[in-house]
Amino acid sequence: MKRRRKTQGEQDGSGAEKKLNRLLATETELETMLAQTRVEAAQIVEDARKEAQGRLVRFDTSLEAETAALHARIEQEREEAVTSIEADAERRIATLNQLSEASVAELAHHALSLLIGEPEKAGSS
Repeated sequence: MKRRRKTQGEQDGSGAEKKLNRLLATETELETMLAQTRVEAAQIVEDARKEAQGRLVRFDTSLEAETAALHARIEQEREEAVTSIEADAERRIATLNQLSEASVAELAHHALSLLIGEPEKAGSS
């Protein structure tokens, strides 16, 4: 039996067909890989959005807590300042209440002399 030998044209056609089939298979594989990559990329973007939203919620919660703590501290400091001022006022009132009528009259005369520019009498302080 004789085998029929392929002519050069048949061999070239067969080789080109194999290359074309291989090219088409590669293109199909690449399209599949591209589709998978798009799905993975979409999932990564979605995960990133969820993580960003979670961080934003945690940040807002932290900010609210810090703001509340700051307001509480400001209120406490305000109350301490008011208490200090009130205590100082009470001490000054107590000191003024201890002055005698003569001391009050002498201080009033001194203040009036300073205001109107009259010279003080000798012996007054």
